[in-house]
Amino acid sequence: MAAKKADFAQQFVFGFDESLLSYFNIFFGTTVSAFYEEILYRFYAPAITFLASESIEEKHRIGTKEKLKMFLEGIIILLFALGHKNGGWPSVMNALFAGTMLRILAMKTQKVTNLVVVHAVFNMCQYAMFFRLN
Repeated sequence: MAAKKADFAQQFVFGFDESLLSYFNIFFGTTVSAFYEEILYRFYAPAITFLASESIEEKHRIGTKEKLKMFLEGIIILLFALGHKNGGWPSVMNALFAGTMLRILAMKTQKVTNLVVVHAVFNMCQYAMFFRLN
C-alpha cells in the first residue's frame, strides 16, 4: 500500500516518472521559481520597503531608521517563509532559515545569479530527498 501511495504522489501530484523530461521539468521549475522568488523577495520587496522606511523616518522623525529596516527585513523573510506553507510548518521553518541565509547572501553579493544558483540547488536537493524517502 505504501508503494502505491508513493507512486501516486510521484506521478499524479508532481508528474514525476523518472524520465529525462521529468528531471528537466524539476530543473527548469526549480530554477525559474528560484529566479522569481529571488527577484521579488531579495531585491524588489526590500527596495520598496526601504524607500517606505526612509519616508516614514523623514515624516515622523522617529530616529529608529535602522531598527525599522531590520523589522521590515524580518517581515519580508516571514512572508517568504509563509509562502511555503503548502508543505506544512516544517516547510515554513525551512524557508525561514533559507530566506534568512539568502537575504544575507543578497546583501553581501548584490548578484541575482548567485542567489538563483544557491536557491535552485537547495530546492533540487529537497526534491531529491523527498523522492529518495518515498
